[in-house]
Amino acid sequence: MNAVQIVLLIGEFLFLATALFLLGNEIYRLFFSKTSREANGERNSLHTYNPLTSLPDRARLEDQLHDSIEQAAHSNAQLAVIFLGIDNFQRINDTRGHRFGDELLDAVGGRLMQSMGENDSIGRFSGDEFLLVLADIEDRLDIPCRMSKVESLFDAPFFIRGIPIYLTASMGIVRFPEDGRSSQELLKKANMAMHQAKEAGKNRYLPYQESMQHEIERKYMLENELRHALDRNELQLHYQPQFETATGSIRGFEALVRWIHPVMGAISPAEFIPIAEDSGLIVPIGRWVLREACLKNKQIQALYFPKSVMSVNISAVQLLSGGFTEMVAGVLHETGLSPASLEIELTESMPITSFDSAIPLLETLSGWGIKLSLDDFGTGYSSLSYLKRLPFHTLKIDKMFIQDIAKETGGSAITEALITLVHQLGMAVIAEGIENDEQLRCLKKWNCDCVQGYLLGRPVPFAEVPGLFQVKA
Repeated sequence: MNAVQIVLLIGEFLFLATALFLLGNEIYRLFFSKTSREANGERNSLHTYNPLTSLPDRARLEDQLHDSIEQAAHSNAQLAVIFLGIDNFQRINDTRGHRFGDELLDAVGGRLMQSMGENDSIGRFSGDEFLLVLADIEDRLDIPCRMSKVESLFDAPFFIRGIPIYLTASMGIVRFPEDGRSSQELLKKANMAMHQAKEAGKNRYLPYQESMQHEIERKYMLENELRHALDRNELQLHYQPQFETATGSIRGFEALVRWIHPVMGAISPAEFIPIAEDSGLIVPIGRWVLREACLKNKQIQALYFPKSVMSVNISAVQLLSGGFTEMVAGVLHETGLSPASLEIELTESMPITSFDSAIPLLETLSGWGIKLSLDDFGTGYSSLSYLKRLPFHTLKIDKMFIQDIAKETGGSAITEALITLVHQLGMAVIAEGIENDEQLRCLKKWNCDCVQGYLLGRPVPFAEVPGLFQVKA
């Protein structure tokens, strides 16, 4: 074989090898790209349906809402978007476990599907929140009818592992195109309305209103300002006297926190205390309040009344935040106040589950000699049988029971019976909200132990406390 033949043979071999390489590459591309597309499709399928409820997840919901908006805009139709959150769902996870909670969410999702029309959409948005997109809304009256159907789904209990669980839901509603034209805008406003429904007391639905945006913005602004209130010395305590009903002498004081902002002026505790609780700021604020109140009571005892008791309101968030008893012990040691001169008030609006968690802490405080008071009695969750388990020394009757006691109404009989019952439980009674002489006369007749209210003394700064010792009930 000569040199020319060898060169030609090598050329043919290279051509054949190149052809085989290209053919193999094409086969690889065709086969594996198909496999890859199938795998991606499976992954996309997994990521577009919530594995717990088999409902569309957030990503798919947003796509469906976008498509529904386009269709409604094209046909000049209306939509309603509902953001639904289960009320107090965390309690179920805490008491029965997350797997039980997961089964319950699956049952909720299945029941919500029953309220959906053919063109509606539903999915699990996140956690205990669901999103419902209602199509074919003809007019404003159509929404309450649809909402009533959704609400009725929570009338019957959900049976999980044979256990009946009663649930309520808070819902926020927006309409397309009235409240927004994009999916993100509608979702934002529906979520905002849902949270407003929760803050308004839960178990209700609220349509979105422009004022909600202003309320949210104010809340965030106040939270930011509240973070600096302690450092800027904007917080102060006012002291309202409490009187022994039988003698008319001062028993002690209730310390009430006030926020005086340099620009906005006085901000109501009813507004900033919930913000402090939600943000966790109640913990440092509460410690400051306790320390300041104990310091001032030491001064009151030294200058005016050695037996003065200082009552301080404590939030459930503060009580259960961890290290509460250690904090109280540290403040008492630092200020030198006797435990018997401190009264800690807890509001009855605390859920029963919170009291369950707090009982060991309350028993520790009581064992030190600290007085424990249940505030706003008669307005919250506690049952009379449950009070036997709570180590309280004093119950404060809410002013709503005091307003009309001078009249011959059922309210006066209830208040009198309540005082008798509390005494039989071995506790003292403080009535708050005393505004006239007739109310005071009735409470004296019924042997109420202590009273406080504007008739006897308004909350005042510490500099005005000396003048209160000239007042008698």
